[in-house]
Amino acid sequence: MRKLVGHGRLEGVDATLLLADLHKIARLYVNVFQPSFKLKSKTRQGGKVVKKYHPPATAYEQLLANDRVDVSVKQHVRSQFASLDPLELLSQLRRTQEEIARLEVGPSAEPTPAVLELGDFVRSLETAWRDGEVRAPYKPRRSDAKPQTWRTRPDPYEEVWPLLQQ
Repeated sequence: MRKLVGHGRLEGVDATLLLADLHKIARLYVNVFQPSFKLKSKTRQGGKVVKKYHPPATAYEQLLANDRVDVSVKQHVRSQFASLDPLELLSQLRRTQEEIARLEVGPSAEPTPAVLELGDFVRSLETAWRDGEVRAPYKPRRSDAKPQTWRTRPDPYEEVWPLLQQ
């Protein structure tokens, strides 16, 4: 959760409700749309450990492949999967992160658009790096913070610095 929320201090009922919402959204997004490797075996060959993994699969796919899970549970999970949209979940995740960030550092400049269509989302990827998206864990530097002016170590170039400048 710290990767999604950051390390800022959150207090109160509003923060608790937002964290619960974020957890619900992140759980669905990660379990249904984020594949992961599952360890198959681990053997030691001398001083080296060799690990073998199953092909990457989402938790949703692993659940459907498991024979011990009841058919009714699988059917319920399939119907839930059919109703999910990864772009909508991602935008809900970002909106909730922004609301949490507002609770921590005050109001932000502009809200995120509600839900992007697939074409708009793909086109926005071309310029997203220029826009400098600010995620919730990002905490801007205080405007009254002064830069550190003292040295913590001796300067190795102190004697030759005038020569380097020439």
